[in-house]
Amino acid sequence: MFLRIEKKGNWFFIIALLCVGVFSLAINTLAQEAMPIDTENSSVIDSLRNEISDRNNEIKKLEAEIATLDVSLKKTEGQSKSLKNELSIISNTISQLNKQVTVMETKIKSTELNIQKLILEIKDKEKNIKDDKTSVIEMLQAIQQLELQSPIEIIFSEKNFGDGWSEVDYLERVQAKVSDRIIDLEAKKKSLEENKKELASKKVDLNDLRSGLIDQKNIANQNKGSKNKLLSQTQNQEANYKKILSDRLAEKERFEKELYDYEAKLKVAIDPTSYPKPGTSVLSWPVTPPYITQKFGKTSDSARLYVSGSHGGVDFRSKIGTPIKASLSGVVIDTEGRVARDGCQYGYWVLIKHANGLSTLYAHLSLVKVSPGQSITTGELIGYSGQTGYSEGPHLHFGVYVTQGLRIVANSATLAKNPSKSICYGIKTVAADPKAYLDPMAYLPITGSNIKTD
Repeated sequence: MFLRIEKKGNWFFIIALLCVGVFSLAINTLAQEAMPIDTENSSVIDSLRNEISDRNNEIKKLEAEIATLDVSLKKTEGQSKSLKNELSIISNTISQLNKQVTVMETKIKSTELNIQKLILEIKDKEKNIKDDKTSVIEMLQAIQQLELQSPIEIIFSEKNFGDGWSEVDYLERVQAKVSDRIIDLEAKKKSLEENKKELASKKVDLNDLRSGLIDQKNIANQNKGSKNKLLSQTQNQEANYKKILSDRLAEKERFEKELYDYEAKLKVAIDPTSYPKPGTSVLSWPVTPPYITQKFGKTSDSARLYVSGSHGGVDFRSKIGTPIKASLSGVVIDTEGRVARDGCQYGYWVLIKHANGLSTLYAHLSLVKVSPGQSITTGELIGYSGQTGYSEGPHLHFGVYVTQGLRIVANSATLAKNPSKSICYGIKTVAADPKAYLDPMAYLPITGSNIKTD
């Protein structure tokens, strides 16, 4: 193309400059995709990426150490009850919880670094988009001036017929490049919005992690207290430990007998249409992954473990400090998160009423995170697993009831024949008409192979 500075040819010069500008912008676009405009920001972002990677590797290492401790814990829990084994279990649990605290702290730092990185990336993209918008506007304004002549006028206005065609061709190419530039600009805007959403999500994650860190520290401190209490009670003597176990078992059986008699007298008229039919899978798993250690009803251990000879729920293996989630949205009927005596039924628990006529119980918790009357959504954190109350090891007891048949026994003294002699005197518990007990597996997801059982 020949550039001529004359009245008719002035805008050819503009086209040439625009073409150079478009191709320069295209080159800049490729460069910007590989590296932000702000070289200082780019260096900081790269540094943050490396630090995030280091933190994530540290988390993986800690989680592997926690898994090793978990194997050791399960092995010790499977051995016969002895003071030595019990102290070993508590010590390993404390080590595991301390490492979990470190994991939470590392995740918090990693999330904070991610937030810093996203803020810088958003800043760069906003500058990038602003510059691109300015360039596109300038090109569009120039094209608008050029398009005052039709292609026919351009062709026949030239002395050389070929020059006219070349000028039209250049104009079309510029228009195509502008179109591509606009598409690229839209992609960048979309990417920016995704970054902003990710940033908002990371901020929520950070708040959850900070809250979780406080919880894990509280649970770790509880277990340190348990070890000191056990050493104080037993004076580090096996005979004293055996007597404590014997007394605890006797109290547990006495309490269960009193509760069993109380429930047998509850004659509640239960409407079979007031709750879902079995097999409807209306509930989600309260702990993941689900590992069932004891099923509902008459099991191989129920005759040995329960006065009634039947297990009133499903037990899930879950180490101390495992997050427990609500199986369905609802309202918290009641909780016990203050008084938990060794050997006394459920320890710390949460009871949730659902709109479909069912209620769910989450028991033996180490920490309760909800309050009576609170509205809960499916999957919301309600507490952490533990082994409070009467428990042979850390687990979640999960019960499902027909809400109509439930009763809260605000003070267990109402059950006891000799309340002053009962170590369970004064605890709050959950009771139900025997007909109100339902098999949780009939309402949980049917997911087949991912359900593990002992």
